[in-house]
Amino acid sequence: MQSSPQNNNPLVSICIPTFNAEKYIKKTINSIVNQSYKNIEIIILDDCSTDSTMKIIRSIDDPRIKIFQNEFNLGPQETWSKLIDLAEGRFFKIVCHDDVLYEECVAVQVKMLEENGQVILVASNRDIIDKNDTVVFSPDRFRQDNRVSGRKLLRSCLRKGTNIIGEPHAVMFRMCVIRRESIKFSDNFYLIDLEFYSEVLLYGDAFLISRKLSAFRVYKEAGSYRLLMNQSEGFIKFVEKLKKRGDYTISFFDFFLAKTMSLGNQLGRILFYRLL
Repeated sequence: MQSSPQNNNPLVSICIPTFNAEKYIKKTINSIVNQSYKNIEIIILDDCSTDSTMKIIRSIDDPRIKIFQNEFNLGPQETWSKLIDLAEGRFFKIVCHDDVLYEECVAVQVKMLEENGQVILVASNRDIIDKNDTVVFSPDRFRQDNRVSGRKLLRSCLRKGTNIIGEPHAVMFRMCVIRRESIKFSDNFYLIDLEFYSEVLLYGDAFLISRKLSAFRVYKEAGSYRLLMNQSEGFIKFVEKLKKRGDYTISFFDFFLAKTMSLGNQLGRILFYRLL
């Protein structure tokens, strides 16, 4: 375990993959720099941005920031997986370059992982904000703090046809499991987070936090918007891939629900974005 001389709390690796992120990257980094939990390393890996992203990143003065840049554009799968290799902390979190952490996010999530040794993933509620930082939706996915079996949580995602755990900024992992099982990110961009969670959740429990600790930004230029029309197809491919594993069973009922609910969720998201 690494820790600073002033702080005996475990080191947390907060990793930001960036690509043409000049509009929001400063807000994202500042939200991390200003965390109440101080023993963090902020690892930024840029995937060959062509705008002023790198200039903005280098203008932020904090000794905990470590800046890297791919020699060639590698895309999300390889870039996010490289962040795992660069991270040195006991706990690991990915924050996309336009999302925001609230001040107590890291402190609360670390506390839950420290107090629950069998928990390998902690997730919290989050707000949804627009390009102007206005909260446009604030869903209570987790109505109370709750420890749950990883496999049970994964089955809930299947039956609801979506990632109910949340985007990476809302999640923190126990790094030893990721390293032990050599878990990497997949090439299914729409479900790059849920496919990763599905690998991790086979090895322990999750802790769900009802408090809102971060914000997910939605706007029509975002990658999630561009993938709207393929979300249901991507989810079904994920379920089919999971079904082929020898260590996780998916019933016909669960597969039917996954297919039906994912299509409904796609239609709902299309309507939501059109109202932005």
